[in-house]
Amino acid sequence: MFSTRLTLLGLFCLVLNLVSRANDYEDAWKALHANDRKSAIKLLKKALDDPATAVDAYITYVYLCTFEGKDDIPQDYLSGVYDNLKDPNPYLFAMWFSQAVLGEYGKKTVSQQKLLQKIYDDPNCNGSIKAAAYYVNFWHYQASNNFPRALKEVAKMSAVGPQWQLAGPFENLSGSGYHNEFGPLQHPEAGAIFRSATSANITWFSPAVMNRDGWTFPFAHIRYNTAVIYAQTFVEAPNDIKVLLNAGSSGAIRVWVNDEEAIAEKKEFVTELDYYKNYVQLKKGFNRVLVQLAYTGISSPNFIIRLTDERYNPVEGLSYSNAYHPYPKQSSTHQASRSIKHFAEAFFEEKIKKDPENIINYILLCKTYLRDGRVAEARSLIEDKVKMYPENSLLRLELMQCYIKEGSRTLLLQETERMKEKDPHCMLAFRLNIQQLMDNEKYDETADELKKYANIFGDDDDDMLNTKVRLYSAQNKMDDLIQVIENAYEKNPESATAVELMFNVKMKVNKDVNGAFDIYEKYLKTNFNYQIIKILAEEYGKQGMSDKE
Repeated sequence: MFSTRLTLLGLFCLVLNLVSRANDYEDAWKALHANDRKSAIKLLKKALDDPATAVDAYITYVYLCTFEGKDDIPQDYLSGVYDNLKDPNPYLFAMWFSQAVLGEYGKKTVSQQKLLQKIYDDPNCNGSIKAAAYYVNFWHYQASNNFPRALKEVAKMSAVGPQWQLAGPFENLSGSGYHNEFGPLQHPEAGAIFRSATSANITWFSPAVMNRDGWTFPFAHIRYNTAVIYAQTFVEAPNDIKVLLNAGSSGAIRVWVNDEEAIAEKKEFVTELDYYKNYVQLKKGFNRVLVQLAYTGISSPNFIIRLTDERYNPVEGLSYSNAYHPYPKQSSTHQASRSIKHFAEAFFEEKIKKDPENIINYILLCKTYLRDGRVAEARSLIEDKVKMYPENSLLRLELMQCYIKEGSRTLLLQETERMKEKDPHCMLAFRLNIQQLMDNEKYDETADELKKYANIFGDDDDDMLNTKVRLYSAQNKMDDLIQVIENAYEKNPESATAVELMFNVKMKVNKDVNGAFDIYEKYLKTNFNYQIIKILAEEYGKQGMSDKE
């Protein structure tokens, strides 16, 4: 009897402990709904110890640190999230640009490079994520001034091209050109004549040089911000084979294979690679791939096409030609079926259905929608949560991201004013207040707020550096101005902002021409920055150093 009671007591204690630990994650979100972020951090750290909540707790912690201006704190995404997932792909996609994952394009940290290598080596990572990782590495090596390695990385994306023929521009007034027939679909042959948007006779042409970074940018060859353009290439397949045709674009896009429509998306979204997809049949020999891109008011229209298997891995044995080849024509009256839903959207939509109370899945789906250009869906999703939890600043920050993406300036300004009023101690409110004080020329108050900000959040980022430079310049405090620039450069000689400021100090204040050149030359040994290269070349010219220009 005593033994049975002891067993029951132990089981009760175990269950009580499990319930308590499981509630740490839920209680963290209750704290966040009340903007009690200090309590939320403590609860999230406890929830990290429970396998049932560890992943969601870590992700929430990452976004909370980002909100608090502490991007550099979570450095163990591999052990905190990746290694605990059966399917890492949707989480990687949603969190891609978080500093704790891969951050913005440019040089990567040691931990980010380690994650990239994990993606390459992991058979659980699909080919779409791997292709995006190669693109990240392309930018890393380009920013590191290693162009040969950058081109090797981008080639691994296995994007179709750069062997494209182009035709355009065609009329696209108010987006009216998407459904119009301009002739390129019916006439792939060399020498075919079309009427352009300016009523000129144009034909297919192959640019002497095209960009080689996976995405195709036709604006360099057809310089219109509003137009319909066509691109075609001829794919040689060793055998009849069924492949997945993947497309991404900035603009509305249609894609035909052997004149049969495979993709038709009339809304002008800005998507990631592989967003639109459908299965197509390649025949042995040459096959025609035709892309129509329609866009309005876009300065950098682009698209990317990849031919893959069902796991988005490149199909081997294909080659491409920008010269016309006979191909097996299919019916052009066939309408494309609906594109297969993106894997990350499908995943998080299902997660929300199964667990509608878990707020982090709404944030992850919102970020997925925003990456895919689905701004209306992202805004609707987050607005519903904001109505439920109106004080939660993390959710309101996501709403602000939606406003930025859709260009809703009035709503964004309203939201920022609300943030300053309702959550004045958060990092964003601090920054907004500092900028407003600076703009209103309240320099003493700006200086006081900068000190408070530094004590709470630190002040090593470029935005705060630029604000200090503006402040000391306006106050004519030259000693303080030079000191803050020298300190910033000493702390981070890889920062382009600090480098440019230090160059100006050497050149304009100290009149040390050689010292100024040394600043830029040292930086450019391991960094690529077009603006800095341009300035340096101009200064070489002014100094009569034509051999260095």
